Amino acid sequence: ISGESVLACQQFFKVSMEDTLVISDDIDRPAGSLRYRISGGHGGHNGLRSIIQLSGSNQFHRIKIGIGRPNGRQKVSDYVLSKPSSEIAELMERAVQETVNYQLDFIQDRHIQIHG
Repeated sequence: ISGESVLACQQFFKVSMEDTLVISDDIDRPAGSLRYRISGGHGGHNGLRSIIQLSGSNQFHRIKIGIGRPNGRQKVSDYVLSKPSSEIAELMERAVQETVNYQLDFIQDRHIQIHG
């Protein structure tokens, strides 16, 4: 589904993979931490896997926002899809806010037109 959505947006806005920025969660990073990469593999992330498979390219920019790992016996899928604790939600909210300026700079640097 992620790959289909990204490709539909790229076609609508006429944006290449190299001018695409994907923001995703990352269970292997501490909650609230950020990591920027220009390209790479999916690292087990189903959304990134879908984008790479359907586009045939891993050459897109990405920001990964750490969500941490579940404690105890909670399944990863349940953890990822459940409402985060207030502490983790606050860390992730700050991380999302930190990405806003980067997103605007990314769009301006590439002269991407936003139609809305």
